[in-house]
Amino acid sequence: MGSVYFASTPKAPPLAHASDVTEVFMSDRQVYSRRERAALWSIAVAAVVVLNGVFLYGALVQPAMLEQAMTNPLAAVFLIEALVLTGLLAYLFAKWQVTRLPAVWFVVLALAGSLAFAVPFAILWNRRNV
Repeated sequence: MGSVYFASTPKAPPLAHASDVTEVFMSDRQVYSRRERAALWSIAVAAVVVLNGVFLYGALVQPAMLEQAMTNPLAAVFLIEALVLTGLLAYLFAKWQVTRLPAVWFVVLALAGSLAFAVPFAILWNRRNV
């Protein structure tokens, strides 16, 4: 199987044969259809309203449940994984130029909302065709 490198990489590895490489172009020039943009915005809004709404309701109405979740090792694993993936996605989105949104703002949006909100928001941020 051929090597894969990203087009935004400063220097591509030396090639044995031109057919050994598959370029992966990821940039803000990606065009989304009206339906795709509507689906991404719908996911972002649903994540903020529904997922955050449920979390805030549980945190305010039943704070003991939140305390139990913070002491549960299984919940801690999911929390740590989400934090690692948030940082990784922020780095990769910036490296691949998927969004014009700075990586720090992606992390802030993910922590304030959720990854289900931050990913579509970052993808569609500051586009001419939004």
